[in-house]
Amino acid sequence: MPGSERTWRILGLILVAALLVVVGASGWTPLRELLSDPERLRAMVIGWGWWGPLALIGWQVAQVLIAPLPGQVLGLVGGYVYGPWLGTLINMAGTLLGSGLAMWLARRFGRPLAQRFVSPWWLDRLDELAMQRGAAVFFLIFLLLFLPDDAACYVAGLSLLPLRELLLLAAIGRLPGVFIPNWLGAHAADLSAAQWVAVVLLLIPLVIAFWHWQETIESWLLRLVERSPGRG
Repeated sequence: MPGSERTWRILGLILVAALLVVVGASGWTPLRELLSDPERLRAMVIGWGWWGPLALIGWQVAQVLIAPLPGQVLGLVGGYVYGPWLGTLINMAGTLLGSGLAMWLARRFGRPLAQRFVSPWWLDRLDELAMQRGAAVFFLIFLLLFLPDDAACYVAGLSLLPLRELLLLAAIGRLPGVFIPNWLGAHAADLSAAQWVAVVLLLIPLVIAFWHWQETIESWLLRLVERSPGRG
């Protein structure tokens, strides 16, 4: 089962985790001093005006379309800088804009475009499930962790469902996954550097374990999706 998109995202998370360990363990670094003072960081970003939120939205759009950076990392950043509610709003704006753009591009340019961004296995599998189960498939994929929600946007665009309905499903289904990292990011300053290092060192083996059993987890979740109510 190809999983290149997930592989790159997991590698991205490991890289970010490693950087956090370096920052937390370093005896001197301007970045550490900045991260230890969220109010100072917020004041600096707010001083950028609209460029701060627009940059975060742009990164979210890009990660939905081509997955250069895990969306959870952007959520942590948004929550840390803007707080849980405004950070969620900004990240949701970027997520929905990217989701809608992926759907529109797939509908406009068809399957050849989707094949450039979605692995053949996932494209065929999601296409089959969409024909069997309809809109419920996309909602569950948007809602459940560890399933290719970004890839589902391209497949959704190939379906006959109205784009407004698909965007509504994306908004509801993806909201919890956007809010949680924003909430965590907003409370990141409550942890000491040593606690952050401990958390990151704990997360790294969990991420590696998921990487190892990725296919098993995804297959189990897909079986849940297959049991969803059909078109009726």
